[in-house]
Formats: sequence, C-alpha cells, structure tokens
Amino acid sequence: YMKYFVNILAALVVLLIILSAISRTQNPKDAPFGKGWKKFTQWAGDFLKAKEHNLSMEVSPTRHRKISFIEQEERMRLFAPDLFANFNENDWQEFWELIYKPVDDKQGGFTVKRYRSQEEIQEILIQRYPNPFSYLSKEYWRIFWQDIIGTNFSAEAQSEQ
Repeated sequence: YMKYFVNILAALVVLLIILSAISRTQNPKDAPFGKGWKKFTQWAGDFLKAKEHNLSMEVSPTRHRKISFIEQEERMRLFAPDLFANFNENDWQEFWELIYKPVDDKQGGFTVKRYRSQEEIQEILIQRYPNPFSYLSKEYWRIFWQDIIGTNFSAEAQSEQ
C-alpha cells in the first residue's frame, strides 16, 4: 500500500508543480508561497527523480537475475569445492542477493536504489569467505565474474550511462 501512496503523492506533487509553473508564467509576482516555493519545487523534482529511478530499477533492472543458477552453482562447486560444496539453499540465496539485489543508498536526502559495484561485492566476498576469495588474483577474479558467474560489470556500467 505504501508504494501506491508514494506514487499518488508524487502525482499530486507533479500536478502542484505544473499549476505553479502556469501561474508563474502568467504573473511572476503572484507566484504562490514566495521564495520558499523555489526550494520546494527543487526538493519535489529531486524526490520525483529518486522515485522514478527506484521504479525503473524494479520494472527494468539493468542487472538481470537469471531464472536458474544451477549451472553457475555447479561451476562454483568446481571452482571452490571446500566452500561451495557445503552451501545450502539459504546460503545460495544470500550469495545471489549480494550480486543481484539492489541496495538502498542515500542521495540528496532521498533513498535511491543501486547495485553494488564489482569492488564492493569482491570486498564482501573476501570478508565472508576469505578462503578462497582473499587469494584470488586479478585474472582469477575476471574468470570468476565472466566465466563462472556470467556478469560483465563494465558492459553494465556503460548501459547505465
């Protein structure tokens, strides 16, 4: 219900901005709320941008989660059998969410969703699973991301720009 409330609120803010812009163009001296209105319209614009971004992340995510990870999980068991052979369903879910689930980030006072960067994920993997991840060289990280996981972060970054 909160999602619908926020969307309705955003629509009302847009309507208020449009009405204000119309009245401002007709008679700038009679613009409602004086100078505080400019700050409010800036805030409302930033609010709408954040909501639009979050909605686009839900509707068409740039980092697509695969339907099934069976193939990747099998490759990972071969890649690091000591770690991944003992993973249960919850461990796998946690692992895949680390890569594919957007996280909340504060930008300009608003919560904006974003994906963790490759470096952030690697850092978390090293902390959680030092063996084998703390021993991987740059080349093995490349193999891990591209050949085992199947994620190309550089292509993803270019598509977001």
